[in-house]
Amino acid sequence: MCVDNNTFKISSVFFSITNITLKHMIQIIQVSNRLMASSIVLLAVSITYSPIYAQDNISEAVAVIVGDPKHINENYDPIPDVSGTPLVGIRLGEKEGNIDVNQIEILIPPLETTEKYVCITNVTKDGRYSSENLYIIKSSKNDEKTARVQPFSGYKAELERYSSQDLAVQVFYSDTNACSAQNAVYLPQTVSNGSKIDTLFLMVNSRARITEASLSFREDNEQLEDSKQSIGGTCKTVCNNACLAFDKVCSFQSLKFPNAIIAKLTLKFDDGFDEDIHSYDLLLQEISSVR
Repeated sequence: MCVDNNTFKISSVFFSITNITLKHMIQIIQVSNRLMASSIVLLAVSITYSPIYAQDNISEAVAVIVGDPKHINENYDPIPDVSGTPLVGIRLGEKEGNIDVNQIEILIPPLETTEKYVCITNVTKDGRYSSENLYIIKSSKNDEKTARVQPFSGYKAELERYSSQDLAVQVFYSDTNACSAQNAVYLPQTVSNGSKIDTLFLMVNSRARITEASLSFREDNEQLEDSKQSIGGTCKTVCNNACLAFDKVCSFQSLKFPNAIIAKLTLKFDDGFDEDIHSYDLLLQEISSVR
């Protein structure tokens, strides 16, 4: 058989083209297989993580929300350290050691009669203990300045494991003779045989905001030294972790009021965007003058 050169060249070219085409087809098939495998994986992931609200044929057990799946009843707090009211506790003086539930005393308002109602709320810094109760102050005479709280708590063993600094006591009275803070006058807890008896301490729930505290007085008050009508306090963070009740303590030093005086307490909070201001009427009298 005789094959001319032209025919041989054509056959060689055809063989080469065929060979290249086959290689490309193999590569295309391999790429297609990879794409198909990737698609299967993506489909599996999509099925796994897509919300399933209603399906007739489900291959695994699922818990389907009842109601609108776009409105889940949930809450996320970006500042979870503390919660509650801004002013948590007020105390005149400081006591070392643990809580003594039998020796909790409060400053009381001038008694027009031998009985007066006050509301007392208490909370530990970790929030495990809290209470709110209405008390009636009873006295045989109307010139008493402090009163011991009886009973303070039925959780004696639990509370006496806490430091005295971990308890916030808030007392107020109003015309309603109930635990309603409307038009209330606040009273501090007093400390028997304590130190810093001329220092006022405020337990404050700042929610991690910048905090300022101030006391202002009527201009005609004769007890103020050097005609000071306003006093600024010092606020310090006392807890950075799981504090549920209060995270700051604000203090005012060298308060000397032999006679009872009502001051205006102002707490200002700043989170960098807005200011939040709260005001309270606060009855003050130095402890040394009531013993």
